[in-house]
Amino acid sequence: MLREHALCMILCVINRTVLGRKYFSESKDEKGTLTFEEMQEMLDEFSVLNAALNLGDWIPWMAFMDLQGYVKRMKLLCKRVDRFFEHVFDEHRDRMKDEREGFVARDMVDVLLKYKLESYPPSSFLLTMESPYWILLATAVSLLIFILLNYPQGTKKNLPPGPRPWPLIGNLNLIGPLPHQSLHNLSQTYGKLMYLKFGSFPVVIASSPEMARLFLKTHDHIFASRPLTAAGKYTSYNYQDILFSPFTDHWKQGRKIYLNEVFSTKRLDSSEYIRVQETHDFVSNLYASSGDPIVLKEHVLRMILCLISRTVLGRNYFSESKDEKGTLTFEETQEMLEEFSVLNAALNLGDWIPWIGFMDLQGYVKRMKVLCKRFDRFFEHVFDEHRDRMNDEREGFVARDMVDVLLKLTEDPNLEVKLNSDAVKGLTQLPGNMRCEDIKMEEVYGLSTKMKFPLIAVVEPRLPGHMYR
Repeated sequence: MLREHALCMILCVINRTVLGRKYFSESKDEKGTLTFEEMQEMLDEFSVLNAALNLGDWIPWMAFMDLQGYVKRMKLLCKRVDRFFEHVFDEHRDRMKDEREGFVARDMVDVLLKYKLESYPPSSFLLTMESPYWILLATAVSLLIFILLNYPQGTKKNLPPGPRPWPLIGNLNLIGPLPHQSLHNLSQTYGKLMYLKFGSFPVVIASSPEMARLFLKTHDHIFASRPLTAAGKYTSYNYQDILFSPFTDHWKQGRKIYLNEVFSTKRLDSSEYIRVQETHDFVSNLYASSGDPIVLKEHVLRMILCLISRTVLGRNYFSESKDEKGTLTFEETQEMLEEFSVLNAALNLGDWIPWIGFMDLQGYVKRMKVLCKRFDRFFEHVFDEHRDRMNDEREGFVARDMVDVLLKLTEDPNLEVKLNSDAVKGLTQLPGNMRCEDIKMEEVYGLSTKMKFPLIAVVEPRLPGHMYR
């Protein structure tokens, strides 16, 4: 039966994730393990006893009689589960003793045992072997899945068509390395509007211009918000930018600041000379490389980074070397932008299956935290320079760039949502306005396959040389 195969797979996943290895087998030759039938029987019994209407719970004075026999069955089940967990914990304690200071937690039991030994004082809540919390922690996920597989669902909702989801992972197994192609193939079977589950979250996919118009125009106010993801939390200062912020007053205010202050016609006209200078430098650099093969992407990226740095931050903050205090090299800037692009486009399992988020199985959250610290040090240096100029000029201070505008707004008492330092960093964040893949001259992951080789060009001047200098 398909249910038994699915249950076996799920039990294997949970066993190895929670307990460290698979603790059930086809026979009982291995000491301390259960057979698949025994484990299924224990889960069935646990599910029945926890769903049963025990009269003693509602009529306490007759609870001691245990008329239905549920309490007796609960005690027997508890002893069976207790023996099983004692064997599991003994194995884990032996490994902790053997490895000692070099011990590294590999699974949920390791984490909890380490927590019990190190984190909680005797007077506080302890995770003891007699405590039912051990059983609840280790079996909660198993029971939830078991109930979903064995008990009928409630009233069927009027949902769009779609493939039947698996427990835990939903329909993530149907999404390949190119998500847009996988979704297109599914839409050929299930239609222009289909219902999927990505992990624990329901997702509705629109696969035609008509359906997209309903989401993005007709019902825009309903679907205008954005989901909360690890990328928004760790790389965008807890959703303080415009790219990842939910549809809140902060997002509305940020959009208004961009339109009225940062990207107004007057502000863009005032920075026109920067665009002219950088374009001229770009053409001059190409002319200097006449006749030699060059990687055109690097020259375009360098020009755009210079342009954005001067317009947003006030001056060019990256250089060819790190001799200048507080600046980044071109390679460091490119590396940070590429890392930002990768982490924000990555499918982080913790976003879709929240209960495994703390494990950070793919290591993305760790990388996000490291990247955030690098951005934070850079922005602190930039803001310190701008604050020093504000303090020197005082009443005569005039905003020259985007950072000046945002820092000045932090002192505005009339703002609906007060801007703090993190909000300014989020709104200033370069990747929020320019993603690395937008300026890299190669095809974007997720939309098509990447180019195997960079675009090489040989510059051939057609005009007199003095026009390029």
